[in-house]
Amino acid sequence: MRHGRLSKNSHAFLHGLKTTVPGSWVDGDISCGNDSCRKLTTAYLAVSVDAAYAKGQLRKRKMATTFETIKNSECLVCQKERLSKCRVVSKAAQFKEARFLATPAIFANNDVKYDHNKKRAQKFANDTNAAVTYVKAVDTPSLDALREKPGLVADKMTWLQRHDRETGDLYGMLPLVHGMPVALTDHIDRNPEKQLLRGKIGHVHSWVVKAEDTSEFSNGVRILDKLPKAVFVKFANVAWTLPGLTEPGLCPIWPKKAQWFLDKGRKYPVLKISRQQLPLGPAFAITAHGSQGQTLDAAIVDLQIGKGTSPISSYVAITRVRKRSDLLIYRSFDPTLFTRGSPKGPELLLKTLRGEHVDWKAIEEEYTPSKRCIVCGFVCFKQEFAPSQWDRKDKLSCCMSCVERKQDSGTPYECMNWHLWKAEEAFNDVDLSYQRFRRVCKDCDEKRLCRGGCGRHLSKGSFTDKEWMEAGKPDSKKSSRQGKSKDCMRRNVEKPECLKCHEKKPKDELSKDALEHSKRRVRKLCASFVRPKVQECSRCKESKAECEFTKYAWTHPNRRFCKGCAKISTGQWRCIACKDSFVRNMFSKWLARRADKTKADGTQRCNACMDEAERSHQNVAAEALAHMHKSRYHICVLATPLKPTQWFRDLVNPFL
Repeated sequence: MRHGRLSKNSHAFLHGLKTTVPGSWVDGDISCGNDSCRKLTTAYLAVSVDAAYAKGQLRKRKMATTFETIKNSECLVCQKERLSKCRVVSKAAQFKEARFLATPAIFANNDVKYDHNKKRAQKFANDTNAAVTYVKAVDTPSLDALREKPGLVADKMTWLQRHDRETGDLYGMLPLVHGMPVALTDHIDRNPEKQLLRGKIGHVHSWVVKAEDTSEFSNGVRILDKLPKAVFVKFANVAWTLPGLTEPGLCPIWPKKAQWFLDKGRKYPVLKISRQQLPLGPAFAITAHGSQGQTLDAAIVDLQIGKGTSPISSYVAITRVRKRSDLLIYRSFDPTLFTRGSPKGPELLLKTLRGEHVDWKAIEEEYTPSKRCIVCGFVCFKQEFAPSQWDRKDKLSCCMSCVERKQDSGTPYECMNWHLWKAEEAFNDVDLSYQRFRRVCKDCDEKRLCRGGCGRHLSKGSFTDKEWMEAGKPDSKKSSRQGKSKDCMRRNVEKPECLKCHEKKPKDELSKDALEHSKRRVRKLCASFVRPKVQECSRCKESKAECEFTKYAWTHPNRRFCKGCAKISTGQWRCIACKDSFVRNMFSKWLARRADKTKADGTQRCNACMDEAERSHQNVAAEALAHMHKSRYHICVLATPLKPTQWFRDLVNPFL
């Protein structure tokens, strides 16, 4: 875990899950010394996967590694080791063991620690059937704070709920229970004999309440009206005794004052608050950073990495106890947090201290990339280059210091043809508006690569203005389709005919093979096009696609009517001219010429088609009349495929 290489079996042992090795497996071997247990881990390794597959024994080989086989065959020592390695809490009863009842829990950061301390204090009182006494802090706003915000006093109750890190390391509501472990939040006595420094853990012995305090217990809870005179804390394993006291390690703790600001995030905070409280806090939880250097009788550790922490802090937490049985893991954790390898910094430091070889050049290239400036010739780090200069593909980067010197000397622009720095007068206005990779001075005849397939570098006259702009851009999906010279564009104008759709298309739409072989000249779109399925309509006998039928009609051959014919069968008639279906009233002009006005006989035309036929007759008659006047011939019979109307007879009769 320290080096970020937690194995799957180790993670499974801690959680009590299935493993592929016996319970006494440590560092690649078993510690029980039993040959039968060793065979459980090495028997399936004797035959390789390829050999087992060739002999058809791959399934048998896998079955030998199952957890049930290992668990039933391992010795008693391995079974005990397996149980002792399971340290993740699975039952709430594990927390109620005597050694874990008052032991501190170690968390990654202060946020979880603060909340856990308050809950464990109440739980400790319930488990020991003791009452809880709360000491309320006294907060006094400064005059400047009241002047800035007159109604500040109304928010006093919310100040008591703030984290102690925000309020001068003093709790808003400090719980006190007889025998409860507490930790000092400030240095009390720096004497080498006592060493009552911040973080020192003791147990609450007793406390002295002021005479004017009138608070009482209610349901096992008491909130003091006044701060107590002192709280006596018992420190274990010490030999010193204070004057006037009889017990060794007993020390009185008096209230202290600390200042904090409500507007701490401001540049110049004004809302200053003065808090008076006992410099104590419940010691049921500490941070991994605060546990460094301590040796605990027992510990409850949370291995979920929080904000601003690393796997190293988790390693520090689990190594605070002497034995495996004195450790409990608060909850399950993700194995990926401890399989990312060790951090580079500590690993390099340890290698250096051990005198091992370190490839500092490779490390320098990885973490501090550098490049040589083409102007000054010095090797500069990445932050000394502008992003556009660092990303140059031609490896002719110029550092920011040299660019500034070029600007001060009056040559701020670089000609990208010969990479010379020149003044503004040496460039056209259009070139100055270009980006850096396309800027060319007046003295250079710029040539750009044609993207039409010829692969030639041509001057500006060989391109149109639009294609010239695209030819100078870096490669991209859009620019790869543009930037062609006039010759390549002219060749693309010759459009071959597709053999499938019989349309003339540009060469870009045909594959190279289709252009070379005339018998396979089919464009890419037509080659990938799948013609839809068609079936014949039972009424109109026309072949139509699936979309022209309903789902029922498409799947039933006896009732396969297209949507147009289906409308006819529901009381609508179909016009033989426009092929559309309408209600009977839309055929009134056609019905006026029929004796039977109740049914369609297959020659029905809608009113719109009848009007169109009338207009067609008029046009034919007018053309015939004009022809007769011009040729001065009498017309005996007018040949027309359509039946002449009455007005046409009246028009022609005078000439007959």
